Amino acid sequence: MLVLSAKVHIPAKRMRLIERERLALLLDQGRGCKLTVVTAPAGYGKSTALGAWAALQKHVAWVNLEKSENDLHRFWAYVLASIRAACPFLREPSQDLLTAWNVNTIEGWIGELIELVSGIEEEIILVLDDYHVITDKRIHESLEAWLSGLPGHVHLYISGRAEPPLKLPRLRMSGQLHLVGLKDLRFTREEGERFFRDSVEMPLTSREIDAILDQTEGWIGGMTLVALSWQNRSHPVGVPAQFSGRHRDVSDYLIAEVLDQQPADVQSFLLHTSICNRLSAPFCDALTEIDEGQRMLEELDRSQLFLLSLDDQRRWYRYHRLFQDFLQAQLQIRYPDRVARLHLEAGKWLEQNDYLEEAVEHYLQAEQFGDAMRLIQQLQDKLSPSLLESMRGWLLRIPGELLRESPELEMSCIVLLLCSGRLEEAEKRLERVGASLHDAEEGGLGDDRELDDDGELVDNREPDDYRRLSERQQCWQGRYHTARMILAYERKDYEEMLHYGERSAEASSSKSGDLLSMLLKPLDPGLVGRQFLAQIGSLRVAEQVISAAIRLWEEKNHDDFTAVSYGSYSALLYEWNRLDEAEFWLERALEIGSGEKVSALSMLLLKARILQVRQAYTEAVELLTDGMARLDHWGQSESQLRIAAELSRISLAQGDVSSAVRCMEESGLEVALDPLVPAYMQEYAVLAKIWLAQKRFDEAKFLLNRLHRVAQAHDRPLDEVRILVLKSIVYAQSGQQQMAMLKLGKALKMAEEDECIRTFADEGPMLLELLSAYETMRPHSILLGELSRVSLDYVKKLLCCMRSELGLPEMSQALLTAQELRILQLIESKLTNKEIAGTLSVSVTTVKTHTNNIYRKLDVKSRFEAVHRGTELGLL
Repeated sequence: MLVLSAKVHIPAKRMRLIERERLALLLDQGRGCKLTVVTAPAGYGKSTALGAWAALQKHVAWVNLEKSENDLHRFWAYVLASIRAACPFLREPSQDLLTAWNVNTIEGWIGELIELVSGIEEEIILVLDDYHVITDKRIHESLEAWLSGLPGHVHLYISGRAEPPLKLPRLRMSGQLHLVGLKDLRFTREEGERFFRDSVEMPLTSREIDAILDQTEGWIGGMTLVALSWQNRSHPVGVPAQFSGRHRDVSDYLIAEVLDQQPADVQSFLLHTSICNRLSAPFCDALTEIDEGQRMLEELDRSQLFLLSLDDQRRWYRYHRLFQDFLQAQLQIRYPDRVARLHLEAGKWLEQNDYLEEAVEHYLQAEQFGDAMRLIQQLQDKLSPSLLESMRGWLLRIPGELLRESPELEMSCIVLLLCSGRLEEAEKRLERVGASLHDAEEGGLGDDRELDDDGELVDNREPDDYRRLSERQQCWQGRYHTARMILAYERKDYEEMLHYGERSAEASSSKSGDLLSMLLKPLDPGLVGRQFLAQIGSLRVAEQVISAAIRLWEEKNHDDFTAVSYGSYSALLYEWNRLDEAEFWLERALEIGSGEKVSALSMLLLKARILQVRQAYTEAVELLTDGMARLDHWGQSESQLRIAAELSRISLAQGDVSSAVRCMEESGLEVALDPLVPAYMQEYAVLAKIWLAQKRFDEAKFLLNRLHRVAQAHDRPLDEVRILVLKSIVYAQSGQQQMAMLKLGKALKMAEEDECIRTFADEGPMLLELLSAYETMRPHSILLGELSRVSLDYVKKLLCCMRSELGLPEMSQALLTAQELRILQLIESKLTNKEIAGTLSVSVTTVKTHTNNIYRKLDVKSRFEAVHRGTELGLL
């Protein structure tokens, strides 16, 4: 992405700028806080005051924000560029942070940025100017995540027309928020006098100055407009007579008067260049069709006619936004027939100078949809995550009948709609594309034959023409089927998902940078492991879907999708505590997978989890640490977040709460986001467990309640079980035993049909204690309610597994009697019923009775299954 250097520098200091020591001291107080917010309406001098103060500081990273920065990737790209510009000695990260970007894992990426600035010993100040133009909720959420992890020597200053929509109460209560508002920015009587006397040199009386300050309420924008209006009079005497009214009236009148008082050539220049968000001399020349751009810009800059320099070299400028809005309205009123042409010329110049994204905007404004589509196609060919949201907006502004003429862009629009949750709209467009593809298959190349000299129809096309058609048709069929697969996945229609997945694999192969390939990357974690199980919501259904997927992808020899299916099957077996089988399928997945997929991360985490069950904690830590480095090529943010959270979980299991806290901080997981991200349910759960270990019960309950709502809203019952289990532990530890039993009973009831094991067993001693209490109380207590009643055999199975893993083998016999356990051990030794009877001095009939009891209690049907289940439960 092209980063304009002009946007990451402090605005150039204006001539004869008066010093405002009072305001500078106020701004300086922000250096003792994480966040300083400077808010006031337009024209109150926020940027000027901040710029003057920032120019005196040592390391200031400055970002001039515009509406085009309502793009998660673009926003943080400029933040990173500004920090690098302010701190040239900044160490290089372990990888290019922009390359590591993934829009669905912003928290981890921000964690890397925090780590980067943490390595600097000197104070850093980041200024986000005109933050009110930012409306993207995810940017606000990501900024909160960044704020939460800022080291003490980094300070954020935000200026805007309104308080930013961030969750500020905690910062305010902790003394980490400093506010500078309208009353602070208003010019005092002394400052107003110095402004008129020294800055604009108006010979006003004290009464006139008082009148202006009273009418403008210290608004420097109004004061500046008064000065400009006065200066442009042929006989400037006193205050303009008609200067009166409310703020809006005053600004409208004075701006109009300023414009009308300018020479005709200046008026024309202002109006014709007002369509641009930034100006340079060559750009202005292209719009005005005269070579006066440099002279005009210098003249406007000298006269301070609402033109702001964006760089030290004064090559790029922008109008004051209020003034630009007014000029655009005047342009529409005075020259409505020129507006479209100006946007067209702007688009052409920007395209010629490789500012393609801005060119697209102007082409769309000019309704030159063909040019816009052409550039969008070029941008798609070198697609990056920063363009996804912008592209969706562009494509939705193009008339449907035109977009349908480009199957590629239509398909891109559909996939972007799918990934933003607009399923119905996407499906309608898909139906049209499907019909078009059908027509194309029927029509082929069309009848383009020509008559030869003998009057015979001949086909002069080359074989390559047919090959290109076949490849192109195959490509769009593949994209169509892939989009259908995504739609089916989102709607939990897994039979249809597999159907279209098969057709997609047959029809296309993704190329690097392809839109569908890029969008499937964040979807990929949902197709593997625990995420897939959570999406389906039933282990029994998941087993059927995964088995069908394995058969399909093995038959198609599609290694990556086969690896994904193996990984999902491994996660299923892990939940059922069939660890040896889980490890077997996991190793197969890692062997045949390309390693480039996000699924490699999920499989790595699952392998580490298996090691933890076997108490090989050191090995698990080494695996994860090594995996962090190996997965850097895919994206630091995702691997950083998930692996750090898993390391935190391991520290908790070993009783090292401080290390767990440190690892979680390094993960960059942010709970301020609303709503929480379902894909990070496990990571959020680790954070809740940390708060539980710190006895921060109220915070843990609050987070778990939020997670519970997310699980229910997204129809993820397996996640709901996990959250209920954690809730029961939190309630028990905080002394609310009855509520703990109710939550545990509900979790057991939901999990029993699928026979979930690891969801309970992974929670260790605290849940074992609670589960044992549940087993004791259940037969005698009516408090638990019938709806929460589950089979005691299921409860005992869980208890046996957990007691065995915690080194309590003598208690693992609770599921079987002593005689039944002895017979199971002899069955494992491959003794026949007769041999067992002889060993125990009982009859063969007695052995058969005990064996049948063993089968019933272990829910098996053969000796082999009994031994296998006994091993799983720690009985053998």
